Amino acid sequence: MKICVLGLWHLGSVTAACLSKLNHEIVGLDFDKSIIKNLKVNKPPIAEPKVSNLIKIAQKKGKLKFIDSIKNFPKQVDFLWVTYDTPVNNNDHSNINYVLDNIKKVIPILNRKTKIIVSSQMPAGTIREFKSKNKLKLDFIVIPENLRLGNSVKSFFEQERLVVGIENKRLIKKLKTLLMPICSNLIFMKTESAEMTKHAINSFLAMSISYANEIASLCEIVGADYKEVEKGMKSEGRIGYKSYLRAGGPFAGGTLARDVEFLKLIANKKRNSYNNKLILSIKKSNQLHKKWIINKLETLYSTLEDKNIAIWGLSYKEDSDTLRRSIAIEIGNKLIEKRAKLTLFDPLIKTAPKGWSDKIKVHNDLKKTLKNCEIIVVCTYSRQYENITSKIFTNRKKITVLDQNSYLKKISRSKKLKYFTVGSN
Repeated sequence: MKICVLGLWHLGSVTAACLSKLNHEIVGLDFDKSIIKNLKVNKPPIAEPKVSNLIKIAQKKGKLKFIDSIKNFPKQVDFLWVTYDTPVNNNDHSNINYVLDNIKKVIPILNRKTKIIVSSQMPAGTIREFKSKNKLKLDFIVIPENLRLGNSVKSFFEQERLVVGIENKRLIKKLKTLLMPICSNLIFMKTESAEMTKHAINSFLAMSISYANEIASLCEIVGADYKEVEKGMKSEGRIGYKSYLRAGGPFAGGTLARDVEFLKLIANKKRNSYNNKLILSIKKSNQLHKKWIINKLETLYSTLEDKNIAIWGLSYKEDSDTLRRSIAIEIGNKLIEKRAKLTLFDPLIKTAPKGWSDKIKVHNDLKKTLKNCEIIVVCTYSRQYENITSKIFTNRKKITVLDQNSYLKKISRSKKLKYFTVGSN
């Protein structure tokens, strides 16, 4: 099939690369010339394992090309697949007009037979409202994105199910031809239901994280171990072992919070927010939990000024180089405010975040962060943690380790460490 992928940041570059592997003819369109320039030389906008290589192979075979203008748009495509990562500000509010305005640019040149798939995240009801307002007769399909940053290629090809919002049932056969090689479990529903399903899933996961962290904080008060409590909860058949109940750091990155905000927006639109107190409280709980690191440090030390603190893991997620909405950056900003001395570790980040002092060094070898180190704050997972033993702390003063997600659990009982994690102590 001939497919145009519109919007080539993370979601779009992954989608274009993976579809080209399935031997579709792919045109990637983004109006940002710098993105297109880099993609043409196999440089995706965000580091993501395997994507660059897939793009290289597809371009060499002639299965994938990139354009930055509708001037070079193909005469006919079967699908326009909208894959913009919906911009989210620091308050988790999304700029959906950015996505819709770019769709508008392309619609006038589309053939009537072209079907539009939307994977960009927007509030439920947006697509129907957009079609009605612009008097569009084109067929729209909603397929909420289901990728995992840092593992997107694998998650694209190994999806448990694909939710497909569709109104024209006559398109199901054609969609099965396109989608079955990606995922055999297709769940068809109304477009509004597909949009709402994404909100509901992400908000449920956000709520589960917040709930687990609140129970864990109570465990710290009474001397219980949350890991044991978690095991006990998951043994209950009505909860189950797959439940998202791991305590640790707060949710970050904007993805989960964005969908919570979408539900809030929908409730407020119909003046129904008084019935949605649970949903409205999720973000409040998460914001409070973001203070866990700083609060713990301030209970341990009278001041953090001049304390030598190493932050391990800067990116939002493992195997990614994006710092957007990273909890490590928020923690680092607080520590800088308190005049702590920072050194940083991340395997993919080369320089200190924008606005931080050039004197703050970033290392890709975590051992290099241990010079004069008094405190380690572990934020993002790295495979280097797997090789850590208590030996690397030999001949050093006892180091305090704050490891929200228990990445260093195997050395947590070392006498050379004062080790703290969420839900124990």
